[in-house]
Amino acid sequence: MPIAHCTISSDLVSKAETDEVIERWGSLSEQPTTDMTINFVRAEWQEGKAYSIIVNLCLPSVWSEKSVSALQLGLAKALSESFSVEPKNVLVMTTILSSGFVVENGREVTW
Repeated sequence: MPIAHCTISSDLVSKAETDEVIERWGSLSEQPTTDMTINFVRAEWQEGKAYSIIVNLCLPSVWSEKSVSALQLGLAKALSESFSVEPKNVLVMTTILSSGFVVENGREVTW
């Protein structure tokens, strides 16, 4: 259940190779893409320290530290490559979700 909510700067929308992002992410993190989801939203306005892509990555607590690292680093690299932006312009923030803190199909999901 890796789910990434990506906010991308409006100037990147036309540069997107979004059909390749999830495949790159899976390959770079060495994980199957069957349960991965990426949502893309265009940033209308950004102030302060600017990033081309800001990501909130949600992962269930069942992942090992090694897997979490591979998933967040793989996602950052996949986005950097797919949108042709420098890695310094991609920010990934990871949230680890505890069992029971997800509702899918109207039911709490536990692991």
